Amino acid sequence: MSETIINVGDVAYSEIGTWAVSGLAGYNAVPSRYSSTMGDVAKWSGYAPETSNYEIYVWYPASTSNTDAAKYTIKTLNGSWVKTIDQKNNADKWVKVCTVSAIADTAIVVSLTVSYSINRTSAIKYVSTANAADPITIQPPTTDTDSVVVLTNQSGFDTGKPKRATITNVADGTAFTVNKSADDSIVFTGSVTGNIADFSTFNTEGAYYVACEGSKSTNFNIGKYWMQRVSIGPALRFMDESRSDTFLLGRNSIGWRDSHQFSFELNTLALQYMANPSAYERMPYGISNLSTCEYPELRVQNEPDIIWLMKFGALRYYDLAVNKGHSHHALTKAQLAHFLYLYPFISKYVSREFYLKIRDYTLKEWSNPICDLQWYDDTGLKSNNLFHTQKVIGGIKGEKPPGYSIQPNLLMYEVAKRDGIANYQQFFDAAYNNADWLINKIDLNDPRYTKGQRMSEHATITGLAYFLEKYPNKAPAGIRKKIEVWADTMIKRSRNLWDLRKYADPNDGGALDQWTGGLNSYNEPGNVAGFMASAYAALRVIKNTSVNNRLHEIAISQIDNVFGRNPMGRHYSYDGPKEIEGVDVGWPEFFEGGAGMLMAVKGVLDGAPKESAYPFDPNADAGYTEGWIAFNTAWNASLAYSAAQDVELKVFDKTFTTEVSSSVSPGSTIGIRLRAPLNFDSNKIETGQVLVTDNNGEKTEVTVTEASADDYYFTSLFTIPSDTTYLDVSYGHDLFKKSIRVSCV
Repeated sequence: MSETIINVGDVAYSEIGTWAVSGLAGYNAVPSRYSSTMGDVAKWSGYAPETSNYEIYVWYPASTSNTDAAKYTIKTLNGSWVKTIDQKNNADKWVKVCTVSAIADTAIVVSLTVSYSINRTSAIKYVSTANAADPITIQPPTTDTDSVVVLTNQSGFDTGKPKRATITNVADGTAFTVNKSADDSIVFTGSVTGNIADFSTFNTEGAYYVACEGSKSTNFNIGKYWMQRVSIGPALRFMDESRSDTFLLGRNSIGWRDSHQFSFELNTLALQYMANPSAYERMPYGISNLSTCEYPELRVQNEPDIIWLMKFGALRYYDLAVNKGHSHHALTKAQLAHFLYLYPFISKYVSREFYLKIRDYTLKEWSNPICDLQWYDDTGLKSNNLFHTQKVIGGIKGEKPPGYSIQPNLLMYEVAKRDGIANYQQFFDAAYNNADWLINKIDLNDPRYTKGQRMSEHATITGLAYFLEKYPNKAPAGIRKKIEVWADTMIKRSRNLWDLRKYADPNDGGALDQWTGGLNSYNEPGNVAGFMASAYAALRVIKNTSVNNRLHEIAISQIDNVFGRNPMGRHYSYDGPKEIEGVDVGWPEFFEGGAGMLMAVKGVLDGAPKESAYPFDPNADAGYTEGWIAFNTAWNASLAYSAAQDVELKVFDKTFTTEVSSSVSPGSTIGIRLRAPLNFDSNKIETGQVLVTDNNGEKTEVTVTEASADDYYFTSLFTIPSDTTYLDVSYGHDLFKKSIRVSCV
């Protein structure tokens, strides 16, 4: 029997409001606390040590002034229980509140919310039990059918991209306006359709709000690459500050705090760098806790933060296996493929010795079927041999999303070919077999395999699309159709006032109608924040313009949901207003403590609206709230695909008036023009780096400079050496590489 006690003053105890120290002693003689201010909240946040049912107890001191209706709410991943305790009775001892169920290593949060009179706090405890759990408290659906509320992305929108707001409880045809924040002047007028105000055609940069029927949205901005500008900094800081090497070392972690085999850290860091390398190259170096890094060789930073983090992850996985004796899960060792593939492009920061050490370990372990380092593992027959077709699919945690091994095997195929490894074809065959199995055996219309995978969904469609885009003539039959059918289903599930891709919708021909899946229980930040990666991967290979336009629109709408276009009108991050430019209202609560201790990490996604909040209940219970590394890496994947979507590279004559479409003379000068998400400061002329490679393999990094302080384009002149027969001008890497060959005769 396990027992956990949390007392006032412990790190896992927190308060909101005006709680004060009482002269009354609480549990273990620790001074108790009290409040009589309606809405004040005291919270005890712990982790379930095992999957079990738990009896919840509270301790409070005796006083004649105590409330007789203290409202306690207990939340776990399995649901919420709301109970009222008479604090006038049974004081100065443990009082049972209820019995709940919880999953190992997930939160048990007990909250006391003041409704009237004096509420007192001291300690809580939960004790594992064989007794049945009480029924969860079901909130009756309370859709607001009267209030007119305007909800949209609080931070802002990119010029040239979809811009939409949700306006509740107004009829089609109702007029809305976009107004300047500075003087309230009207700059755009439109009409509402399906509770959506679309102002995508308005692209003048500045600060605005949307107004309708006497209500208005928060202020937001319109600017070039706005969402990349405000997002990649907090997203990268999260990956830095959530490392497990200097904080809570080894506690429920593999490489990052509270990470698991399905966290996709190296995958998504590599994708971000591949998509927009200059954005990360030019960031100031700023790895936290550098001097106390577990690995002495990383205590001096000589590389951009994102590359340091990839080196850290690779070394951490290697160390846990080679020096600590662990055998990694297939998903963990699959991450190393991204680092190894990227090596030639980051070799100035990564020694050959380091690369070979990681490569040789990865090659050796790829076929190892054994794993002893995992959490929430799937059930049924399984093998961690990545040459095997991975047919086992995980549950609601996303432990093994369908097709997760496709892209890693294709990357290792290229690594092995590049390095002259004899068995390179095995990697391609494994990718092919996994993709073929997914195409023929898995119904992606079944929401269990899409949104039901929560934070891991992005691995499925990106893997299929990667195969088709990189190897169009070698991909399994039916792969394009599989992606097209998925896209059609996602579009059908997004026909609603939020443009939110629902868990299931009668529009797609099924009987199930759910917004988030799992009713009130599950957290949803990961698959909302990560959906853009899947949608953009699909539209890269789909040829239907109208389908692609809608995928683009709903992909952006999911990020808008993260940033406040949702029934609760809140950003998914509790500290969003302090950390993300333009965010006004953050998530209402965060999880204090836990194995990850992620509540104070910059950029953490704390929570998302649950089933009970939709279609529109702004006062719905926030439900289970807790940041997780896998939610943020899903966001990373979207940021990568979004950045790649914006890149354009062209070559002109030296006056930038005529695009080069045929050969040019050796010794002549060409103009290189890059359009990429690099204009992050509208008051500063910024730069990027384009790679020029000649026919001899000689590489030159060419600095391209913003044409003006707030411009889409970065340009440079380049004089072609006299002995050149051709040269390649490129930006980005692998899937995201944009390249132009210039013939020189």
